[in-house]
Amino acid sequence: MKYKVISVFSIIIMIISIFNMSYASLIDENLIIMAVWNSSIPYTYKQEEPMAVKRDCKNRDTGELRPAYTLKKSDARHSVYPLQLEIYQNEDVKNILKHGYGIKTVEELQCNNEVEAFLATQEAIYIVMEKRNIQDYVINNEEGQRILNATSKILEDAAKEQKNSIELIENNSEWKEYEKDNTYQYKEYKVKSTNVESGTIKIEKGENVKILDNNGNEKYEFLNNDTFLLVVPKYEKQQVKLKFSYEKEGILVYTHKETENLQDIYVVAENGIEKIEKEFNINIEAMKKPKIEITNIDRQKQTPIQGNTFSILNKDNNIVAENLITNEEGKITLELENGIYYLKQNSVVNDYTINKGIIEIDAQEAKTVKITVENDIAKTQESTNIDKEIHVIEENKNIIENNIKEVSNITNTNLNKEIINQTNETNLHNVNNFINTINRKNVENIEKENVYNNVIEELNIQNRKITGENEELKMTRQDYINYIDMVMLNSTKVPILPVASR
Repeated sequence: MKYKVISVFSIIIMIISIFNMSYASLIDENLIIMAVWNSSIPYTYKQEEPMAVKRDCKNRDTGELRPAYTLKKSDARHSVYPLQLEIYQNEDVKNILKHGYGIKTVEELQCNNEVEAFLATQEAIYIVMEKRNIQDYVINNEEGQRILNATSKILEDAAKEQKNSIELIENNSEWKEYEKDNTYQYKEYKVKSTNVESGTIKIEKGENVKILDNNGNEKYEFLNNDTFLLVVPKYEKQQVKLKFSYEKEGILVYTHKETENLQDIYVVAENGIEKIEKEFNINIEAMKKPKIEITNIDRQKQTPIQGNTFSILNKDNNIVAENLITNEEGKITLELENGIYYLKQNSVVNDYTINKGIIEIDAQEAKTVKITVENDIAKTQESTNIDKEIHVIEENKNIIENNIKEVSNITNTNLNKEIINQTNETNLHNVNNFINTINRKNVENIEKENVYNNVIEELNIQNRKITGENEELKMTRQDYINYIDMVMLNSTKVPILPVASR
């Protein structure tokens, strides 16, 4: 008799619920949750009383009915009015309802009636929310077996569902300078989504933040595996909040929240368009600017110079910083945007001369670039004249050194040349000794003496002309002496004396 009662109730509920496939948004409707059936059930769970209540959510204006499920068995109430519905986001319960009665038909769940389909779905929710084990259920008859078989199928299908998700993946870990505007930096992100085909991106929080595609166009929509550039000011620390929203066909699950203890009690599902949102908070660190440190010193003393002025130009020869004055330490410190710059000295103090060199500054990385500029003291007229004299001396010195090198080269060219030169020096020495001997004898005939001297001089000249290769000498030193003595004794006309020639 018990089973006949269940069947009668099942027929009545089926007729009343025939419209449950025509869904509309339930939030603004005039709804009530009420118990429509209360009876024993053909299975038990541990020591729990084998009783169940079937509840429906009824539209008081149209009479439409939808199954209303309790999240926990102990929280069940017989009726609730008025309802305060809001979207319910528990994915596990949502997936059960997607494959349970109210979305699936009695036939799809392989049940005999609505009561069996309702109980199968309700037990699936209890198993998930109360962490029950389906093996702990005791089945009393075939009806109980069908119900729990349907419960197992609902749980199995729900477990296969992939949860809706959106993730942001960084394509580059470091922020990079945005080429189209060097006051901005960017990161490239990839949108990785599950069960989401498309959606929109909105900047919820952030100053001067842009979402761009790779062509520099603003981007408001995304697809799965889409990429976008998050472009932010380089030197501002801030938090950016991005909201991703998407819609898809699915089911909408609502809950009634008990206002006394803020505990979710009932859930109701309908087919519809899911509106899902996810927010991402991204912390932006300010990019550090390259630091430029200029040191200006006296070239000779290597001491700092205070009061000299500089300017900095960019690659287009435009001034980006001017009237930069060295402090008492001879230093100038400043920060610049990334890039290549050029340092120019504009004025100097005291008697210094301007350093006219243009110094390149490579400031393409966030680091300190150190530059040293040296200045000389301006020279007076006196120091200029001294410098000229020193220059002349240096030139003469160079000439002498070069001549010495040439003589040295000639001397070292051939060992035989040195031997010949030594021989010539010996000849000259002997001739000079002979002249001294004649002077000591006080030769009376001066003309003869002059002739003799001429002979000696001619010998000298011919000996000096001797250069080059080694050949056997034709006369020895003694032959010279004997020959000269013979001539002096026998004749006043002295012919040219043969020499030690080649």
